[in-house]
Amino acid sequence: MKSLILFTTVKIPLISSGSHATCFISGVIRQVEAPSIKADLTDAEATEGGSAMLELKITGYPKPKVTWFHKGKEVSTGGRIRFLFADEETFTLVIKNVTKNDGGKYSVKATNEMGEAESTCNLTVLSAPSFVKGLKDMSVMADELLKFEVEIDGNPAPEVKWYKDGKPLAAGDRIKIVDKAGKQSLEIPKCKPTDSGSYSCVITNDLGNQAEFSNVVVKASPTFVKGMENVKGLEGDTLKFNVEINGNPKPTVKWLKDGKELSMDGHRIKVTEEETNVYTLTIQKATAADVGAYTCEIRNEHGLKASSGNLNIKMKPEFIKKLSDMEANEGDLGLIMNTTVKGYPPPTVKW
Repeated sequence: MKSLILFTTVKIPLISSGSHATCFISGVIRQVEAPSIKADLTDAEATEGGSAMLELKITGYPKPKVTWFHKGKEVSTGGRIRFLFADEETFTLVIKNVTKNDGGKYSVKATNEMGEAESTCNLTVLSAPSFVKGLKDMSVMADELLKFEVEIDGNPAPEVKWYKDGKPLAAGDRIKIVDKAGKQSLEIPKCKPTDSGSYSCVITNDLGNQAEFSNVVVKASPTFVKGMENVKGLEGDTLKFNVEINGNPKPTVKWLKDGKELSMDGHRIKVTEEETNVYTLTIQKATAADVGAYTCEIRNEHGLKASSGNLNIKMKPEFIKKLSDMEANEGDLGLIMNTTVKGYPPPTVKW
């Protein structure tokens, strides 16, 4: 610490009767000192919207000029900022309604004719989590990339969690989660219609939490997960064709027999959806008239698909027209005997 001792001389006249004298008195008036930091600035934290106070103690004579700096730029009093002086040595900077921009390095420089001193600290502004860029509703085609992106802010850095239909999502074989300095993304390559649903992104730190939502529709052209197969049975049996389909929007289903739309009565011939997207065509008390080629057509705005299968009914041989007794004269020509039979497979006839 630089210092200088100042002395002064005072001339005092003495007057008495008939005489005159001068007296000189010398002494120390004040020790001149360069600025010195008696109590340094210390790192501080403030909550966004709250107040911050930075304080230090400085000695020196003559009284030092004190200048505050934030990120290298001089700080001036006014608005949200005030300088306080509790005593000759204490210097305080007060900031109200603190914002994120108030965070960073602060320094104080104290100067007088004997020198200068400096102290620095860091102000950390704590803030509740917030979304700079949120989620939005999406519609994508199946087998394309489904990607969510958000930009977040908050101090301490928020924890990020993803949910689908209220259930947590984690990185895995089909899901990729990326965290890059305030930017979060969730990716599902080759998405499926089953990936449709409500997605949520929740960010949390010590000061609170925020959430964003996205409704996702994964569109898909109609497809058969399980197509039709050939069906065989006996006359009088209950026979069924089964298909399992997929597509979004949900495809409409149409049934045909031998190329014509199938007529259904809701009792003997009917279609039911046993499970979601699983359809069954039921034919009760099957007859020969039911034999043929059956087709299931599925359609939505993205396309049309069809699947076919044959229905064959085994029937025991039966005479529809039986032989009848006949009379003929010896030597007559062109005697014809007729009979009609049915059955499936077609019966062999022996005479």
